[in-house]
Amino acid sequence: MAEVGSSVDTRLGSELSIGPKKGGNVLMEGLFLGSKTEALRLLQPITSVGKPTSSIVRLLPYTEVVKFLLQPDPTETQRYSNQFSSGFGRKPFPDKAIKSMRAFLENLEEGPGGFYFLNWGGAVSRKSPRSTAFFWRKEKFYVEWTSTWLKPSHAAKNIALARNTRKKLQPYIVGSYINVPDQGIKNSGPVYYGANYARLRRVKAKYDPKNVFNNPQSITPARRV
Repeated sequence: MAEVGSSVDTRLGSELSIGPKKGGNVLMEGLFLGSKTEALRLLQPITSVGKPTSSIVRLLPYTEVVKFLLQPDPTETQRYSNQFSSGFGRKPFPDKAIKSMRAFLENLEEGPGGFYFLNWGGAVSRKSPRSTAFFWRKEKFYVEWTSTWLKPSHAAKNIALARNTRKKLQPYIVGSYINVPDQGIKNSGPVYYGANYARLRRVKAKYDPKNVFNNPQSITPARRV
């Protein structure tokens, strides 16, 4: 997916989810701004692999696509606790990284955890990394992994699983996404904000010098000189 989705066409947006070995599945979905015929041609390298249990390719108005992809969250009590981590890839994962992914998926508890990939490029890459707070614009794909558990006694091993997987994948990724915070990341500012962090600290010092709005990994105000 990383090889095809990140380079095939900027009109194609795709995501790939890989669930745990215990009770999980593999799901790919997305949208293409073009004809169904062209979409099928571009997707052929992916759809020709394996034997999917189901495949749906539909030509829809954009409003219907939004309804299909962004269905309302179910109104139910949160059952699972989780630990996220994430990064951005500049080239497809080599075999070593895939082995680390496999080990993570094999050790996950049955549930909604797993790996998630999102192809990058297109509009997000047209802006300069320094033009906004968000820095990671030139990478090829986004990757996120989540461990989940039901019993509080399982928290430590699942948190360690996600964070150790980050250590193993570190040679193949850069940065991380602030929306899925991982408090195991040390010196997190440059990891979340890249080369923009120093400038964001100056902005923070101007508008919130006493750091009233804060969290364990929030931007700290720059010191006055």
